[in-house]
Parts: sequence; structure tokens; C-alpha cells
Amino acid sequence: MLEPSRSRGGHSWPEPTAIDKQPIPWLTMILIGGLLYVVGHRLDFSVAGDWSTSFVTSAESIAEGSPRRRLGYMLLGLWGIGTMVVRHPRYKLRLDGLLPWFALGFLCWAALSLLWAADFALAFRRLVLLGIVIIAIIATLRHFSLRDIILLMTLSSLAFALIGVAAELMHGTFQPFSAGYRFAGTVHPNRQGMNLAVLVLGAVCLSKMRIERRHLFVIVAAMGLGLLVLTRSRTAAGATLVALAMFAGVRSSPLRLIAMVLSISAVGLLTFFLIQNEALSTPWQIILMGRAEGVNEITQTLSGRTELWEYLWTFVIERPVLGYGFNSFMSPERAGEMPLLVSWGVGEAHSLYLEILLGTGFIGLALFVAVLAGGVGRALRWATRFRDPAFAFLVAYLVFIAVNGFLTAITMFPDPKFTGLLVLGYVLLRDAKQEVAEAGSVPDAQWGEFPVAAQRGRGPGMPEWPPVPGSREPPHYPPR
Repeated sequence: MLEPSRSRGGHSWPEPTAIDKQPIPWLTMILIGGLLYVVGHRLDFSVAGDWSTSFVTSAESIAEGSPRRRLGYMLLGLWGIGTMVVRHPRYKLRLDGLLPWFALGFLCWAALSLLWAADFALAFRRLVLLGIVIIAIIATLRHFSLRDIILLMTLSSLAFALIGVAAELMHGTFQPFSAGYRFAGTVHPNRQGMNLAVLVLGAVCLSKMRIERRHLFVIVAAMGLGLLVLTRSRTAAGATLVALAMFAGVRSSPLRLIAMVLSISAVGLLTFFLIQNEALSTPWQIILMGRAEGVNEITQTLSGRTELWEYLWTFVIERPVLGYGFNSFMSPERAGEMPLLVSWGVGEAHSLYLEILLGTGFIGLALFVAVLAGGVGRALRWATRFRDPAFAFLVAYLVFIAVNGFLTAITMFPDPKFTGLLVLGYVLLRDAKQEVAEAGSVPDAQWGEFPVAAQRGRGPGMPEWPPVPGSREPPHYPPR
């Protein structure tokens, strides 16, 4: 979090704050990371080969599930319940404003959808999983600081990536220079792309929070970007770039932000002009990330998705208000029908918003979009008010979820994603002022002498400057 400064070698470095002096719950992080690995990862996944045509696997996994996943979710829920019962909470959760009530409305509507679900058993099972994840998230939010949450997300993503590389090396499937290779590790390349997005965003944020170790986190972020490119996951890579741009924009002063936007616009216009005049070749190979020989791959991929969406939209029209039950539209029978429509295995709608629309109708979709958009807005207000990279991370990751969700549903659903719901839960239930107040009254390095008031015993806020005439309190300046 925000940190007062101290001098070392002629430079100003952050002083450890009250939050940073708190011991990091390493054992709990290892436990949560291990359970998340059990829930969604397999060491032999890269041996499967061509995952895109695994129609039978998609249908069977929906119908039967996995004993490992059920065990992992059960242990995760038991940990959450035990933690809330045994330990006194370090942070209080609150329902501030309308935003948490919109989220509760979505959860209640999802639960009510059991009454009209087309596949009651599937909807019930996924609601139970969602409830278990929410219990674990509440336990995490009650005991973890925002710094610890970002560390948990970053280090667990790093561990999953390293285990994936080791698994591919062990099975001889790590072949980054082979044509058509996609880095998968222990999950599907698209899911690995989302895991690496968390790694990149978290490492960049931690490099800004912990100056003394910033080089280590910069190396981790660069490694994550390299592996992200190897996944050939275009949606995850594009959404990560948008999220990084958002992080940089939130961290910049208004003048620097305007200059950055103008510079990017100028470079974009110049590049477009050169391509139009054939001074530069069309950079399709960069856009395709080496997954095709020409632009036809984009057309085929998008046309496959559009055909799928057109087909699914016919079902939306039949139940536009209620939907087919929470996360239960893509039943084993419908997943088995997908090979007749597209040339790759389908276990979800390939759009987060369409997936929610099919499950909970327009009412559920409206509530979810309100929660996601409101979460971005609330995190953005925190980031601009307190000038803290941790809050900028919240903005960037929520933007990643929103952008990535246009072309894939697995950002958060159909399986409830712990990291996405954890960030959203922090924005909905935690009080940012509490952590800023614990850190003391400190400035942001990029804003020079301009202080942020966050004193103990009074709510944080911007001090008045110039001071109000007649005020007995002198203006507060940060310690040097």
C-alpha cells in the first residue's frame, strides 16, 4: 500500500508501512494455491494433443465432473468455514452503496433459476460450487490485506506457470519453436493465457509497490509475457495489453495520460498510413500470433464463433427473461451437438455475457453488467483518489475480465473463478479507506509533494490546499 519515504544513496525509497510490517500468511497462501491447483490443473494435460477437437471430453466433463475437482472444492469450502469460525476477522466487510446489493440480487436470481432450470442437476451443482468459492473468498477478504491478495494471485499464478513448464519438459511437449505449438502446461492454452495475465498484471503492480525488489518482479512480468505469447491465446493477450494500458493510465498524472493517448494515437495513425500505402506489410502474423499462414484464420475463427452465437441466440429468444438456469444451458447433450456446427469442442458459449444471458436471462445479465461496470468505477475512484498501485491493479484486472469476456466465457464462468471473484469481492465488500488509514498519511511518488491524508482516527481524504482561512490546522506534509 502507500508508503512514506526514506533516503538511501541520494534517492527516496518507501518506508515499510503498518500493513507491510504485518506478517505475510505464507502457509495459508500455499494451502489456497494448492487447492486451486487440485481444482483446475492436471500434470498430464499437455499430452492430450489437439484440445480444440475434443468433443467427447467436453460433454463427458460436463456430465460427470471430476473427483479431484469435487474434493478440491470441498476442502476449499471447509477451509473457508473453519477460518471464519476459529479466527477473529482482521478486516470487516460491509455493504456500502447499491453495488453490493446488485451483486446479492444477481446471486438470488441465479438461485431462483433452479425453479425453471432446463438441467436442474447441473444448475444445482454449479450453484453449490459458486457458493463454496464465495465462502472461501469471504474468508480470504476477512483476513488478507490487499497486498496479500495481490501476492496470493501473483505467486499462485507463477507457481502454476512454472509447474506447467516443468510438466511439458517432463512429457517432452515443450516445443516453442515447433509450428502450431501452444503452451498449455497443466490447463488449456486459453485458460493458461488468463493465468499468465494475472501473473503479468500482479508482477507489474508489485514492482511498483515494492521498490527494493522491483527488478525481480520485472523479470517475472517479462517471463509471464513470454509464456503468454507462447500460448497463442489472442483474446487473453489482447485483453492483457488493454489492462496494462489501463494500469499505466490510472497511474499517470492527467497531463501524462493525455500525452500518452495522443502519442499512441499518432503512432497508430502513422502505422495505418504506412500500411495503406504499402510502405509496411500488413502485420497479420503478429496479430495471429503464429497460429495461421494468413488472414483466413481470423475469418474462420470469428465466423465459427459468430455461427455459434447465431445458433445460441435462437435459444435466447425462446427464454429471454428467465434463461435456462444458472450455468446449465450447455448440457452434455447440447455440447455433443456442437461438432455439427463448429469444428472445435464447445463446453461454453465463448462469450461471458452470452453465457450469463443463456443461464439467467436479461435480468441476470443486467445485474451482472451493473456489478462489473460499477466495480470498475469504484476501483477507479480509489485508484485516482489514493494514487496507489494496488488499487490500479484492481482496475486493470476488472478491465481484463470485461474485455476478455467478449470472446470467452471462462474468464469467470461456467466454473466459478476464484481470482476474478476475489477481486470483485474486494471491491464490493472491503473498505479501501481502512487500509489507507493503517498505512499513515503519505504521498504518491509520482505526485511529488501533494499529500494524501489518511491519519489514524479520521477518514482519509484530500487536504485543503491552500488552507481555509481561519483554520487552526497547518497543512500536512509527508515526512522526509
